[in-house]
Amino acid sequence: MNHKPLPIGIDNFEMLIIRGYYFIDKSLLLKDLLDNKASVNLFTRPIGSKNM
Repeated sequence: MNHKPLPIGIDNFEMLIIRGYYFIDKSLLLKDLLDNKASVNLFTRPIGSKNM
């Protein structure tokens, strides 16, 4: 199975597409967050080297 490379450090959308990196569009997630109008939204991330 041929895997696409991960776009680590890539901040240019055109280069991301040209080089065939993975891209996940989260536009609908942002729309849901804005439409939800919750007083608090919690975003967690992994902590420590075991999760990286």
